[in-house]
Amino acid sequence: MTQTPLYRSIGLMSGTSADGIDAAVVTTDGEMSIEFGACLHRPYEPTLKNALLREAAKGYLHKQGGLEEVERRLTVCHAEVVASLLDKAQLRASDVQVVGLHGHTLSHIPQRRFSWQLGDGQLLADMSGIDVVADFRQQDLRYGGEGAPLAPLFHHALLQGTGREALGRRGAVPCAVLNVGGVANLTVMGEAGIIHAFDTGPGCALLDDWMRVCGVEAGIDTDGEMAARGRARQDVVADYLRHEYFRRAPPKSLDRHDFGLEALQRLKHEGLTVEDGAATLVALTAACVVKGKTWSGGSGGDDWQQLVVSGGGRHNKALLAALKAGLAGCVDATAEDVGWQGDFLEAQAFAWLAVRAMRDLPLSVPATTGVGQAVSGGTRYQAKKKASPG
Repeated sequence: MTQTPLYRSIGLMSGTSADGIDAAVVTTDGEMSIEFGACLHRPYEPTLKNALLREAAKGYLHKQGGLEEVERRLTVCHAEVVASLLDKAQLRASDVQVVGLHGHTLSHIPQRRFSWQLGDGQLLADMSGIDVVADFRQQDLRYGGEGAPLAPLFHHALLQGTGREALGRRGAVPCAVLNVGGVANLTVMGEAGIIHAFDTGPGCALLDDWMRVCGVEAGIDTDGEMAARGRARQDVVADYLRHEYFRRAPPKSLDRHDFGLEALQRLKHEGLTVEDGAATLVALTAACVVKGKTWSGGSGGDDWQQLVVSGGGRHNKALLAALKAGLAGCVDATAEDVGWQGDFLEAQAFAWLAVRAMRDLPLSVPATTGVGQAVSGGTRYQAKKKASPG
């Protein structure tokens, strides 16, 4: 029997918070064989970060011109990150078969079958000397899917390895993986595989926006310190939860700007403190997950035995405390507890997905995005001048 070859891949993720680029090396067959390598994070310089946030706030309904320079700067930054990661990993470009470029999401409107990730795959391929797979969401959208989330199949593969071993000691199946980035998304898994996956609601994006609106120098609530000192306005949380999104059954997905700060900004003029606003938004993120749990397997949510929390939001101690309180003892693991690297899981996912795209394996299935059938995806960009071996 012919053994499936292994590919060395680099995954690149630019999250909706626009804090920078996460990059990771993965050696994989695009299935169950997954070996993690070097990782790094590079923050965006302020002018590029502000440009990305400004464009993402415009609510684009279709792709349009005028962003060529921003896209070029973004792509050059990604190419520099690839070079830095190769140096850190002591690899040459010729040692890597593919780069998975997620790009930076400017707009995601699945109802219109539209999702726009900024990033020039061909330019990155030519600058790095490595073939690139990008445009991961388009095929899923064409076949009726939401285009997101795309990490669930990766979560499932991981849970067959070290994650399964670690969670097995806790009696963890069925279980769920929660990624808290700008938007929070959930993968719910049972013995037979993925039950469903969906965006639960706001993650860290609204909290980061609140920090900027309030002039907090760091631009983030480091470790949830401000939220821990504040008092959540449960009336505001209840208003958010009346949004029509929460009446929809999964699979479903969100744009980063589907929820805004209007209510908190009004209250800010009436004396709402930074800390109380932060506590309210943390309570909202947790409440969205708790509400999402009621969809678990159609059983009212009682079948969860374990929730693994990944993404930048797991650093927010106030959020973890709110999840523990809301999920009645379900939360007792972060990504690191099961042998994963929580800050780089999405970058690793897109390294893995790039290999799957090269092998024409599915990137999404009906249970993950609502797509009509299992579909592969991605567009491959070949480097015009590949790095020579040696």
